[in-house]
Amino acid sequence: MIKVILSLLTLISIWSYFYFKSKSLFSILDKLWSLFVGSKGFSNESINAFHKDRHDLDKFNAIYNFKATSTRQIEKFILWSKREKCDTRKTSSIKGWFDIEKLEPLKPLIWESWILFSIVVLFLSATTAFSAWGITSNAIVKLKGSDPWFLMDHNRAKPVFSKLIIRRVDCHDDTFSRE
Repeated sequence: MIKVILSLLTLISIWSYFYFKSKSLFSILDKLWSLFVGSKGFSNESINAFHKDRHDLDKFNAIYNFKATSTRQIEKFILWSKREKCDTRKTSSIKGWFDIEKLEPLKPLIWESWILFSIVVLFLSATTAFSAWGITSNAIVKLKGSDPWFLMDHNRAKPVFSKLIIRRVDCHDDTFSRE
């Protein structure tokens, strides 16, 4: 049963990969059709020409990470990249941020920039906090399963979510009370 589920998940993953790369499933359906039925192409030449254009479009979108909707856009892009001496690896590396119709990079929306900025600030804050904790002599420990987490160093122990602080001298004091 697990092998069947893993096989299905693998097939769905491959299917999803090709769908999100090319934004269509024409190529996969064409391969499945030719695998099970055995005929490639169409007998009508105009339909076959349209089918080949569609196949070229899907293949170009999948390989070069573009969202082209016609072969005219692809041809226009090829002429532009030759004229501008543009490296197609660089334009394809920005994935969906290149408008193939206008042949220019897309400008991100304000809210997208703010979300990216917020993620960077959050990541840097977390990294700074964890780095600061990492270079101190503190340790966060849990003594038993029911005990709270303690922040400990050489001189004190403090439950993480409490204001109580137990110092080294308190451990030797018989009159110390946790209240």
